[in-house]
Amino acid sequence: MSKMKVLRQDWFDRYVAAMLEIEPRLAADDIWDEAWELYESRGHEDPAAVAQEVARVDEAPQEELVLGVNTPAWMTPGATVPPGWRFEDGRWRND
Repeated sequence: MSKMKVLRQDWFDRYVAAMLEIEPRLAADDIWDEAWELYESRGHEDPAAVAQEVARVDEAPQEELVLGVNTPAWMTPGATVPPGWRFEDGRWRND
């Protein structure tokens, strides 16, 4: 294998390992395509630093997941339902 291929594979491996450390629920296959695209533009940077930046792209609050169901962020125990929201067919809707 050429030196370039070895370096690229090493970058991929370190990026995937860093992402799995940040988000252990992911699978390596989920990250592979993203790593390929990032290597093209940011392959000269440290893969762990790139993974940290990608994982916290906008510092926006993460969506809440309750029992595996995606719920609106306002939905906490005891919260009042904002105008426009309704519970229909087992789901919260706002349309």
